[in-house]
Amino acid sequence: ALGRAENFLDAAAVAAMAREARTLDATLVPSQSTRWDGKETVAYDKEGVRSTQILGGADYEKAPRLTEYVVALTSALAAEATAR
Repeated sequence: ALGRAENFLDAAAVAAMAREARTLDATLVPSQSTRWDGKETVAYDKEGVRSTQILGGADYEKAPRLTEYVVALTSALAAEATAR
C-alpha cells in the first residue's frame, strides 16, 4: 500500500491551486476514456468531467503551483512504482 496522508496540503495551498485552476477554465475539454465494445476499443466523453493539460514552459506562469505539484507528484509516484 502506498499509504494515506491527511491534510497533505494546507488550506492556503489548496486555495492558491484552486485560483490557478480557475484561470485554466477556458482550456478545459471533456475528459475522455475508453471501453471495449466487444469488437474494438471505443473512446467516449466522460459525462460531467473536464480536463486540461498542465504544460509548463511558456504557460508556467498561468499555474505555477499546479505545475510543480503535478511534476512532484508524478515523479514521486513513478519512483515508488519502480521501487515496488
